[in-house]
Amino acid sequence: MSLRLSVLLCLFLFTHAKTWANKTSVDLIAKIKPQTIDLESGKVPHAALSDGVTSQAVEFALGGAPLDIIYDFGDQIVSPDAIVVHWSRTTNAEQAPTIEVLVSTLSADAGFQLLRTAHLRSQPGEQIFAFVPRTARWVMVRIIPAANAQHASLAELEIRGTTGPPESNYEFNESPADAFEVLSKLQGMIDLELSEDEKSLFQDAKDGTLDDWSLAEAVLIASGVTDRQQREPLLKKIDAHESVLRSQLNLSGDAFDNGKRLLQYLHTPPTLIKYELKQTDVHTLLNTGTFNCVSSAAMYNVLARRLNLDARIIEVPDHAFSILYDGSQHADVEATNRDGFNPSRNSAVLASFQRQTGFAYIADKYPDQRREIGETGLVGLIYYNHGVGHSQRKEFGNALVRYFCALSMDPEYDSAVKNTLVTLANWGASLAEEKKYQQSLSVLSAGVELAPKDAKLRSFRENVWKSRVFALMDADDSDQALAMLREAHQQVPDGGFDEMQSWVFIRPAQDRMSQKQWDAAIKLADKGLAAVDAPAKEQLTKWTGNVFLNWSVTAINDEQFDEAAEALHRGLKRFPKDYRLQRNVAFLAQKWSRQLVQIGKSTEATEMMADLMQRYPDNWSLKQVTIGSVSRQIQGHLKAGETEQAISLIDQNQAALSDQDVLKLKRRAYDLQADKFIQAKDWSSAVTAYKNALERVPGDYHLKNNLFAVYSTWCQGYIKTKNWSEAAKVCRLAVQDTSDFRLKKNHAYIVQEWLREISDKGPEAFDKVAREQIATNPQSRGVREVVENDYIRQIQKLLKAESYQDAVAVGVRGTATFKASQSRGIDRQFQRIYAVWAKSFIDNEAWQQASDVYEQGLKRYPKHRDFTNNLTVCWERRAKKFIDAKDWDAAIEVLEKAADRFPDNSNFKNNLRYCQAQKTKD
Repeated sequence: MSLRLSVLLCLFLFTHAKTWANKTSVDLIAKIKPQTIDLESGKVPHAALSDGVTSQAVEFALGGAPLDIIYDFGDQIVSPDAIVVHWSRTTNAEQAPTIEVLVSTLSADAGFQLLRTAHLRSQPGEQIFAFVPRTARWVMVRIIPAANAQHASLAELEIRGTTGPPESNYEFNESPADAFEVLSKLQGMIDLELSEDEKSLFQDAKDGTLDDWSLAEAVLIASGVTDRQQREPLLKKIDAHESVLRSQLNLSGDAFDNGKRLLQYLHTPPTLIKYELKQTDVHTLLNTGTFNCVSSAAMYNVLARRLNLDARIIEVPDHAFSILYDGSQHADVEATNRDGFNPSRNSAVLASFQRQTGFAYIADKYPDQRREIGETGLVGLIYYNHGVGHSQRKEFGNALVRYFCALSMDPEYDSAVKNTLVTLANWGASLAEEKKYQQSLSVLSAGVELAPKDAKLRSFRENVWKSRVFALMDADDSDQALAMLREAHQQVPDGGFDEMQSWVFIRPAQDRMSQKQWDAAIKLADKGLAAVDAPAKEQLTKWTGNVFLNWSVTAINDEQFDEAAEALHRGLKRFPKDYRLQRNVAFLAQKWSRQLVQIGKSTEATEMMADLMQRYPDNWSLKQVTIGSVSRQIQGHLKAGETEQAISLIDQNQAALSDQDVLKLKRRAYDLQADKFIQAKDWSSAVTAYKNALERVPGDYHLKNNLFAVYSTWCQGYIKTKNWSEAAKVCRLAVQDTSDFRLKKNHAYIVQEWLREISDKGPEAFDKVAREQIATNPQSRGVREVVENDYIRQIQKLLKAESYQDAVAVGVRGTATFKASQSRGIDRQFQRIYAVWAKSFIDNEAWQQASDVYEQGLKRYPKHRDFTNNLTVCWERRAKKFIDAKDWDAAIEVLEKAADRFPDNSNFKNNLRYCQAQKTKD
């Protein structure tokens, strides 16, 4: 399918979509296989970039040059609007890569326009970069490493957007009155003649109320009865209904009763006879008795207002109904149903209403789905429904006029705004399908003038210009195509049409390239460079580099390595800084050397690599291929169990390698050695391998991380089988060897789960494990906290059950577990046991028992001030009980004991003398 046809197809398909449906932004690239060349695998590790695992990064070896990842959507049109990136590193900002998002509708090799440059922050977590959506069939993600960085890493990557052209954002830049002025530019396409009465009505509605026009006349005008003489008999019918109602209703009585009787009156033939979904007009209702939700609500409100009832309108999605107020009270009125007054009280009425109309009633408990409007809003509803009818019949001009009439009555009417913009877009698309390009552009330009930020209208307008250009390109009229693009650039300066001039030559040149006519393609591109303007020259120059790139890739895939080398030599001679060509030199070396080795020509492979290195000494990617070759030899040694030979091989090549390369290869050697043990689940040997490696490369973060990973996996195996004892031993060793905080947390978790499992086996078993873990991990704060919290939990549970003696026993056990190191948490809970226990007696005025508890507490905590004070209070309360009863002997006995217990307490002594004196008096 040609590009021109695919653009028109996109327009056509979207024309028939629901006009007000908003699409949800999704990850567009989750299931798209990207295109690029990676030195090792020939593909981007896309699965790892979209697996949802943000803790593991994908590292790209870029050699300081950008990497272009291209996502091809085939014939599908998409509209990206944001890039979401997870960067895994937490180091300084200079190491964070930059991401560019570019889109094209021409090909995977040309026509790309930059949408957003995302400078990643040097922090982990999700980073979202939004941009104005643009139509695309190819999306390029360009990863640009930081200055002087050879690698870039990402954890996750998403390109979010929607399928199809961009969505409208439904915002007007003009008032309804100004919008009519904009539409007047479409003379001959739209009939903007309004009657004098309509103009007067719109003027009256500017303040949101009707002062000069009655509601009855307003709804008739909106229904299409704009002639005053034709309205008179209809108004008389309304007058007659009013007269009958005034005779039947008690207008000074209950408003809701009158509102209900009004509804029942309307549903008495011949007023409201038959429901018809699209019958919005009030005059048709009066003449035939047919109605829908809008016309029946309009009739109800007209008569209600005349009868001094406060009736308004509720707009909900796809439906409208009346609402009647009486002061602060209100009742919904579904005017389509005889029993629709306050319908939420009657499920049968709701079911009947739904069967009749197909709509679900939305009660006032869903305020976010309801919008209350007054008289002008009701009139706007009628205009709006007329607009919808015109839209469905593809009478776009008439639809626009009705929508603007609706907005003139109700400027807050979102649905009218939405449908106005979608109608303009669909009209423009329809005209483009008919090849009426100039009219299409007039309509779409009017839309953009109304809503300059509307992505859908802007996209459609750009596509129409492109369609005109493609038609000229199909006719091989390059001069006219360039002239058209220059005109398009003047009309739409930000549409990228100046760069698009390159397409006039790229498109036929791509045909030559697809037939492997490489020199012919280059010749066409060179011809274009002399004909296009400066912005397009840059595009065309880069595309010419693509020719050499594709030429070399095709030759490599065909194993025509000499031809590939020549193509790259010519390309780099012309474009010496083209990082893609530089990277393909390395790709060539990789493929060529492997082929020579496979056929037994290892010496020729070495010579070829040396020749390429001499020709391109600064090619970082080529150096990586050399490292890869050495790595494969290392792997051979390691498979044979020859680790020392592998390390020796690295040392032998140090002259040709940087310190960083040597370190990288040594890491790979140690990793491969350890991996043999890991595959066999010989965790102890794998740990030993990494510990030995760290003795030779002290402090290396990569080896330390891998040592952590081995310990972690080893430990997880025991955790899964709930072998807590072995899991704890492994974790303790891991903490000793790595001091990694994650393993410390794991150790605490293991002890926690172990204690939970063993708690059912009795206190002795629990204490044995707890004391063993405290003793063997004296410096582990996490283990201490877990053990401490478990004792505290037991104490709190027993306190809640009022098992105070048992709680004391747990406290004694916990204290013994921690011994000299003590546990402040358990200590505080121990003190709380005595306080809660004593309070249980105090609440029942059992002063003796409370005193005994406080005495126990003071034996353990002799300097506890609260216990001492509370014990004093208990003695005072015991004495007071006898004093109040004038039982002086009992009071004296208590006070003597209290004075002996607290010899320095003067209150006890004074009260004792008082009681003795009172006894003498008596």
